[in-house]
Amino acid sequence: MAHTYELIYFHSRGYAEPIRILFHVAGIEFTDTRLTRQDKEFGEALKLSPGNCLPVLRMGNEVFCQSLAITRFVGKLAGCDADTAHGKLKLDMFTETLYDLINKYDQVVTEQDTIKKEELKKKAYETYFPQYLTRLEGMLSPAHPFLLREKVRSRWVDAKK
Repeated sequence: MAHTYELIYFHSRGYAEPIRILFHVAGIEFTDTRLTRQDKEFGEALKLSPGNCLPVLRMGNEVFCQSLAITRFVGKLAGCDADTAHGKLKLDMFTETLYDLINKYDQVVTEQDTIKKEELKKKAYETYFPQYLTRLEGMLSPAHPFLLREKVRSRWVDAKK
């Protein structure tokens, strides 16, 4: 039986963006429900979530939360999972570093005080973003520019067909 998928998150890229990308890479149809805190569905989505947090993945009658867990799951569906324990470790290291970067970005986006927001933004662009992008780039090498070698590259090509 084929599942229907609904991804519920804020109307921003943030934690759900890697999940959206993986759904598209896999060619899996999903409902992309984007909410604001003012939407009445926001409170309902939090109540629906086992962890009272977003993003939420609704799969048929089941509901799952935690962005990294959902990312890993959809990555497996997309064929973007490593074949060995060593490969999975490397992929998890990269993914969690990427999510550390997203956490820094989230601090900027969610800051309400405009002066503090500008300070955070400046620090992020001058310090955090270059540091994290350098770290992520360092996890790759000229000999192996893909975390999963040709696997992801072939999936991107397949997704364009």
